[in-house]
Amino acid sequence: MKKLIPVYGLVAVALALTGAACSGPGGLPDLYVENVGCEGGNLVLTIGNKGGPLPSGWQAAAALSVDGLSQDIFPLTMPGVAGTGNFEKGAGTVKYLTTLRISQIAGISVDLDYSHEVEEADETNNVVRSWHVEPCDLPDLVIEDLSLDEDCLVRVTVKNVGEGSIGEPAWSYEFLDFCGVSIYIDGQEVACIPFLSFDSQRGAKPVGGSAVLQSKIRITKESVVLAVVDSTQVILEANEMNNRASATLRCGPGEAPRN
Repeated sequence: MKKLIPVYGLVAVALALTGAACSGPGGLPDLYVENVGCEGGNLVLTIGNKGGPLPSGWQAAAALSVDGLSQDIFPLTMPGVAGTGNFEKGAGTVKYLTTLRISQIAGISVDLDYSHEVEEADETNNVVRSWHVEPCDLPDLVIEDLSLDEDCLVRVTVKNVGEGSIGEPAWSYEFLDFCGVSIYIDGQEVACIPFLSFDSQRGAKPVGGSAVLQSKIRITKESVVLAVVDSTQVILEANEMNNRASATLRCGPGEAPRN
């Protein structure tokens, strides 16, 4: 029995339905692979439906192989991370971010409705063989600024100086237990803040993008402050060695420069 590959977020594709699709007013669904690529180092699938609506209560799973080696299947449920039109009702696409890493050129094969349980308008376009995917341009996260605001609260600016964007999973609810930024005061960790909590607008996601974390940590005496972005190392980066910055901070004029 094949295992399941987790998928980030509340995402879905009708790939292997457990119930029969009905041929309602819009006819039968017609599923196909729109694109295979990567984002933030992870494999991304874009699936389309150019037929009729999907039946209510449908469940989905897909079979995948990388360079001819079968991978675990993965289930998907609506809605998708991103897409066009209305995938569930037909004439739309939806994008899925898997946990599979793409670190080198790979031939990806996808089998939609691999167990042949779905009645579709066209059964001949469910399989894509050896779709070649280039490795992603990766993000590179740094602490651009570490300082105090006028109320002596620690403020951290995170910037993406890499050649690729940060993958959307960094903002998913599954990542709420991971540290987008960790803050230490005199060697003691005092905060672990996920990206979704301080950068809900995805300011740091694109190349050259940045986001400001305005913390509630007040400095009352001269302290060594250390900020680490992606301290739990869940984001694949071009450089994993430049994620931290430290500074001796004190409230008032004459603040020491960042180390």
